Amino acid sequence: MIGFLGAFIAGIALKNYSLLLAPLLYPLSRKNRDWGLLGYIILLLYSSSRLSSTSLYTYFGLVGSLTYGLSMLLLLDDVLTAGKSRKMELSALPVMLLGLIFPEALVVGVIFVLLLRLGVDRRWAIPLTLPLIFLLFRRYLDVSGGVYNQVAVVGGVTLVLLAATAVGRNLKKMEMFRV
Repeated sequence: MIGFLGAFIAGIALKNYSLLLAPLLYPLSRKNRDWGLLGYIILLLYSSSRLSSTSLYTYFGLVGSLTYGLSMLLLLDDVLTAGKSRKMELSALPVMLLGLIFPEALVVGVIFVLLLRLGVDRRWAIPLTLPLIFLLFRRYLDVSGGVYNQVAVVGGVTLVLLAATAVGRNLKKMEMFRV
């Protein structure tokens, strides 16, 4: 189900309004996977003809292409699995909704869900998406006075990772500090 929502959000973020039809594939794929795949191919062909990107070598072109490509890949996975999502995947939904304002957040949320679907453990999926966050938000951190922003982001990410690690471990025993 999250792939349908991701494609819907990507349609709004990229101003490619043909992707707003993606949630209509949900009942189609639940009823018959072949019809869902046919609808997906039609949506893919039509929406890709509506893309307007200048170049992959520009920042906005690259983020737009990643947003479109990854959301369509997640949509294909949802069509093939009839929209079944796990609870852990729904934790990426607020990040994906933030993609309405920052398209980079949608890329990070979709990659997180794809890593979870590939079987990567949640403890590893978060650190694997962190370099992407820094690469995608480089534009916002490379400004005058950017050192302070970078320190704040690195400190915040460190605190979040420490909290996520602490939740999964028993803090009263010394096992947390063993490798």
